[in-house]
Amino acid sequence: MTHAARTTLLVAAAVLGCALAGADDRREKQIKELNQYSSRLNKAATSSATSVEREFLHERVSELLNRARKSTDDRYLFGRLLAAADDFLDASDQIEEAIEGSPRDSDTQERAARELEKTYFDLMQGEHFARQSGDPRSKEYIRTGRRLYQSARAAYEKEAYARARDLGEAAREIVAGLESLAQAAVRIPTPPKL
Repeated sequence: MTHAARTTLLVAAAVLGCALAGADDRREKQIKELNQYSSRLNKAATSSATSVEREFLHERVSELLNRARKSTDDRYLFGRLLAAADDFLDASDQIEEAIEGSPRDSDTQERAARELEKTYFDLMQGEHFARQSGDPRSKEYIRTGRRLYQSARAAYEKEAYARARDLGEAAREIVAGLESLAQAAVRIPTPPKL
């Protein structure tokens, strides 16, 4: 074997070794992320602030984390599934804040009204993401978001503006999670027609 051929083989072996080491580092990072989300889910699921909406979200996050564990080779899909899980956990956190809010929690009527207005329009957009996602539970996500919005609207009417904002934000986080699921299902969406 010539010197040039040996050099080429050594360079190829070094590149392959770096690629394998990079794949191991990526996999290790993915496992660490999965463990962090699992820990966050366990903490949320064991909270004393329970609701039907939180239980629904926790079950979905558990399913998403299992899907992500099976998708570590597809970085894009893995990332979108974790993004959805993150949004649904954020929604759960917002619901918990609304449930456990102290009587001293206050907010302004204007801020709550603006938040609920954004939430309303996000829920309309969420229906598009639900269809695009192809998720078998997409309609349940929308129903859950709508229930949260209705609860937020009721809190607004009672002048519990902080609670209204928390519940509105929870509904918006559900829509954000649906958007991530839609992105996972359709990498390059066809723009909708008006």
